[in-house]
Amino acid sequence: MEDKLKNIDFPEFRNDFHLVRLNIFLTESWLMDSMRKFFDEFDITAQQFNIMRIVEASEIPLSILQIREKMLEKMCDASRLIDRLILKELVIKKVSNIDKRLVEVYLTPKGLDLLADIKGKVSALEKPISDNINEQEAATLCALLSKMRGSETDGFC
Repeated sequence: MEDKLKNIDFPEFRNDFHLVRLNIFLTESWLMDSMRKFFDEFDITAQQFNIMRIVEASEIPLSILQIREKMLEKMCDASRLIDRLILKELVIKKVSNIDKRLVEVYLTPKGLDLLADIKGKVSALEKPISDNINEQEAATLCALLSKMRGSETDGFC
């Protein structure tokens, strides 16, 4: 790993914290690439899947703003992502019965079928990780990442 990082035009690492930051950046790229390949099979993106998962999990209809607040990536354009899901006939938007100023998002039957299909195969996303580290190492890594973010109680570990 260190050899790969040295090829990124960093002649030397200032300290282990510098190495950690670069290693996390490289790991994020590796993980995002594996996720992109997985979701390409379903003709959606990870962000679109996240929106569909949020809508499905909610007991009440959600507005676009409420969906955006629940998303993992806070800087994404949820409206644009939802519009793309509408074009794929995976979700629909309806004016709220309670507040006519709000638009709520619902899954279509086609969207529900796609979610079920993805959920049946989603464990494949863990394979690149589980092929390289065991469960104890994964738990340790998870705890360390939460600690680094100062979020030891964020529910991830």
